[in-house]
Amino acid sequence: MKQMELQLNNGYKVVISIGINDDYPNEIRIDTYDSDDTWNQELVRVSNYIENDEGTGHNYDEEKFCIDVSTDDEIGMHEFIVGLHHDEEVENESEEKIVDNEDENEEQSSIFKSLDFGAKGEEVKKIQRRLKELNYFDGTIGGNYLTKTQTAVKDFQKDNGLQIDGECDEVTYNRLFSSEAKKKEVKVVDDSIVEPAHGTAKVMDWWKSDIQKIFSKGTIATFTDVDTGKAWRVRAKNGTNHRDWEPLTAQDTAIFKSIVKKWSWERRAIFVTINGVNYAASINCMPHSSSSISNNNYPGHSCCHFKNSRTHCSNKVCPKHQAAINKAAKAVLE
Repeated sequence: MKQMELQLNNGYKVVISIGINDDYPNEIRIDTYDSDDTWNQELVRVSNYIENDEGTGHNYDEEKFCIDVSTDDEIGMHEFIVGLHHDEEVENESEEKIVDNEDENEEQSSIFKSLDFGAKGEEVKKIQRRLKELNYFDGTIGGNYLTKTQTAVKDFQKDNGLQIDGECDEVTYNRLFSSEAKKKEVKVVDDSIVEPAHGTAKVMDWWKSDIQKIFSKGTIATFTDVDTGKAWRVRAKNGTNHRDWEPLTAQDTAIFKSIVKKWSWERRAIFVTINGVNYAASINCMPHSSSSISNNNYPGHSCCHFKNSRTHCSNKVCPKHQAAINKAAKAVLE
């Protein structure tokens, strides 16, 4: 995977990733973060997209792929042109450096530099990835050693019998990347405690109905998969064109994974149940970008669409999501 970070003058950050998903090696993913390093896809406008056939990301099929990133604030307009090539050469007028994450196993310097709160850079990203592999970290791999990273290091130190101070010193680092590193246990209980939906579901227009208020940020809902009848709990995140969501707990993530088998951009018809009312919807099955729930074992969030909702990147209605919504609207769950 390759990544490029653009730091805007007002503190916003744009992260461009290529090959984040093995199933879509040429896909380009663009994520934006505010000055507190919180994921917020509505911060900037991005143009000159090349959509892939799934309507979920963008492919760099040309020798050079360029995007225009801009945002308005009191400082004014900021624009960047970013060139990403198939080979290792980089043309980038903003003088940012593209990083090949496959080169992470470079020999360590003989003088180890401890990492602590406020640290930034590729070593922090490497630590974050390893902590995520071991189920300690569920934040964004952005290279910023902030509260979530510090808490994850403390949890790792506690479980591995190390001094608990949240600082990744040489002892912690060596244990973290050793075969003796303990993985955080994720307890999964019987999925039968999540009651699935029954009956039929209402069709709600994203723009003309109250569904944005009903399924607003922070709302706890139950998703029921139309094909299998299995259910899991979620919490709504933000989103303007549709609603982003996360499994509520690691148990809910396990239930969802048992349904889809592997993460993909497949659309699935679901019932969204809130306060006893079912709503017809569609989701994709690919965790991406940031998450806000600790220890749910879900590496990001996913998208939930309703009638006439649109994707965030292309700002278009996705026919595959709409087909899944229609399927849910016609379903009768026993």
